[in-house]
Amino acid sequence: MKETVLQKYDSLQKLLSFAGTILNVKEIIAILIAFVMFVLCVLTFRKKVNKISKKQIQSFVNEGKYLPDVYVELNGVMESLRYFAFSRRWKYRLIKQYNHLFSGYEGNRLKRIFGNSKMFNLSIFASIEKIKEALAFAENSLNDLHSNRSDYSEKFGESIWLVTNSTYLHKYTIENLRKLCALIEQKNVVLVGSAGNGKTSLLCRMAEIIIANKMPCILINARDIRGNCADYVRKKLQPYSFLRGKEIILKFVSIALFLQRKNIYILIDAINENDHEDFTDSIGEMLDIFSSYKRIRILLSCRSEYFDYRYSKYFKPGSEAPYIYRIDSMEYDDRTSRKLIEAYMNHYKVRGPFAYPLREKFMNSLLLTRIFFEVNSGRSQCALEFCNAEIYKQYFAKIANENSQFDLQGMVNNIARLMFEQFTFDQIPMEALQLSSTDKYLFKKLMDNNLIISHTIRTGTGITENKEEYVYFVFDELRDFCLARYLLMTDMNNRDNSYSTFFAKSDLLYKQRLSPIEGVVKYAYHYFKEVSRYDLCSMMLNMFGEFDAQNFPNGNKQHRTRNMFKNFGFSLIFSEGDDLSDFEKDYIISSIMRNESHYWNVFWYLLMNEYSKLLPNVDVAVDVISRLNDSTIVKKIFEYFFDDKHSGFSIGYNEKRRVDKLVESVERIQSRNGKLSKSLKIILVILSAYAPLEFGMNLYQQFVLDDSVCAGIKKVVHNCEILNSVSRLREKISSFQNAENVFDDICLKMELGGENE
Repeated sequence: MKETVLQKYDSLQKLLSFAGTILNVKEIIAILIAFVMFVLCVLTFRKKVNKISKKQIQSFVNEGKYLPDVYVELNGVMESLRYFAFSRRWKYRLIKQYNHLFSGYEGNRLKRIFGNSKMFNLSIFASIEKIKEALAFAENSLNDLHSNRSDYSEKFGESIWLVTNSTYLHKYTIENLRKLCALIEQKNVVLVGSAGNGKTSLLCRMAEIIIANKMPCILINARDIRGNCADYVRKKLQPYSFLRGKEIILKFVSIALFLQRKNIYILIDAINENDHEDFTDSIGEMLDIFSSYKRIRILLSCRSEYFDYRYSKYFKPGSEAPYIYRIDSMEYDDRTSRKLIEAYMNHYKVRGPFAYPLREKFMNSLLLTRIFFEVNSGRSQCALEFCNAEIYKQYFAKIANENSQFDLQGMVNNIARLMFEQFTFDQIPMEALQLSSTDKYLFKKLMDNNLIISHTIRTGTGITENKEEYVYFVFDELRDFCLARYLLMTDMNNRDNSYSTFFAKSDLLYKQRLSPIEGVVKYAYHYFKEVSRYDLCSMMLNMFGEFDAQNFPNGNKQHRTRNMFKNFGFSLIFSEGDDLSDFEKDYIISSIMRNESHYWNVFWYLLMNEYSKLLPNVDVAVDVISRLNDSTIVKKIFEYFFDDKHSGFSIGYNEKRRVDKLVESVERIQSRNGKLSKSLKIILVILSAYAPLEFGMNLYQQFVLDDSVCAGIKKVVHNCEILNSVSRLREKISSFQNAENVFDDICLKMELGGENE
């Protein structure tokens, strides 16, 4: 009996022991499964997050906010952002650029002057702190050199003046390197730029670069954020539902990225498009929360028109103040502008070429460039002037169709009316528009994507605090178009064929020297010319042509392009790229009669068109000469062209003479077009005959033997002295050519005689 009980006890003990073993195995298996799943989560985190970014990029492509086909790196912004993206891995590039400042012959001379300090030759392993210390040392040394050149010249001789001149640009390089150091160190950056500067494209391309380098990146449209910004981003960074609310995965991902020297990137586009209080109040909080993660970096973008007035304050309370990178004013070189325009032409199937002034306007605003090509998409011929009213007209029609529930045209006219009533053209109070709550909501929704925006000004504190919202146009040219159309429509509705309201308001703008006068007059001139009201066009040229409207103070933040003409009337005449009317040629002639330099101001523009095969071309320059009956003025015109021969000090050593510029331009035209036009040959022969000793013009003296060219000169030039000079040149070249022919005949006979022998 006892043995039976003991056996049963042993059996039960074995059963319990086996059950405990099974439980331990299950726990171990469960732990192993959980561990494997967690590892998989960490390993697939990048792909999950990047999938969200790719979806957002595609959304921007579908909306037309990002066009990969036309993306061109226009300036150094993208390159600077790469330092932010790759952080300390790009430190060696900084060191290389810094050491380059003090390398070669000039660099070694600087080292001898300052003492061959180790601060002028950084090791590839130098820390960021060491780089910043070296930059400060170099800047102080160069500032001391430039400030005390006299003292240095006593010690090192007069060559010190050459050293200071050759190192003049070093301070800008050092300033840029200091900015790149800040981007390497900064965890948070806000990209600030005006409308149309390509901020969305920059963020999309940055996301693509980060993804291509196998780093996790999440791109978010600020409009999609609902509620607290930090909570929304935190959820996006936890792509697995069973881990929602747990930040442990971020910690482990950060550890894994630390070992790979990589980061997590949070990119949020257009924070200005979300003005909900729960969003704006949590932006600074978001930076603080994610600053605790060493491997997380944040890049935001915001319109400058909104940032300064509304959004900058949200970053001040936070301990993690972001680096503000402004891209408001960027310049593009000719190669970049050509590359961008070609990309737009191919994408929108628009034919060129475009004149130089238009290319300048393209580079002044990427948004307006986009509008231009959208409006002209698929056209075999497109408008040649950016200020063409048809472009803005069609653009407004496009916006109105997309927002049919809102009277956009009525709103724009109302804004223009209030601007003229208050005679202030920078901004008007939102309250003055007297909008219903529905219309105000629709108007603000429309403003987010387009060219009329608002900002809020706060005054006073405590119980005296006041908040007022203002509306304004982002671009001056669009504002001027709307103002001109409002005035013209007012007169048309009043059946006033003399357009008295327009001329009265324009005259008032002129007398008060207000910037809208330039655009208002331009758009009205184009309209009057289009409807064949040449009497009003001529009246406008006489009223406004001679004054310098293009340099009136510009109240808007958007800069205008460089002016092609000092004479505003010429800008009106040549802005459309059409053949000129007789009244326009009469105006040009009257201006030249008062100042012969105006002829060459027009000529250089026509020469650029000659290169681009655009109208009007050099034919107009010849036609103008033919219409000048005063032989004295004709002589003064050609005298003026060569009068910089002995004025090297006044024009500067690095500035080329007019004759050299002409030779270079003609060579480019001949290389591109294969031949020179008859009109251009006429001008070249006249210049060659007028100054036969000018070395540069010798290349074109042979054109005087062309009978059609000589006949053209006799037909257009009424100055006997110039005609005689052309005749003498023809005789000289003919006799020289005859002498060459005789010499060639003698040589040929000698060769033949030698063969006979």
